[in-house]
Amino acid sequence: MKPASSAARKTTQRAISSGSPRRPTEMVRAVPEEVLNSKILPLIPVGRLGEPEEIARCVVFLAAEEAGFITGATISANGGQYMA
Repeated sequence: MKPASSAARKTTQRAISSGSPRRPTEMVRAVPEEVLNSKILPLIPVGRLGEPEEIARCVVFLAAEEAGFITGATISANGGQYMA
C-alpha cells in the first residue's frame, strides 16, 4: 500500500471540530439565554458549552511531537454533542 503523499512528505493533516464556546462570541450572544438553556444545552451530553482553554489543549496536543503519528484525523471537542 502506497502511503498518503502528504504523510510521505512528513506533513500531517489534523482538524479540531469544536462545539460552541462558553465565552461569548457574536454567534452565542445572538442566542437568547432562554433558548440556550432550554433548547441547546440539553442537547449537549456534558450539559454546558466548552471553554476556550479546552479547545486550546487539543491544539497544543496536536502540535506536539507526541502526536506525530496522528494524521487525517479530526478531534471532536464538543461535549459529546456530535459523536461518530
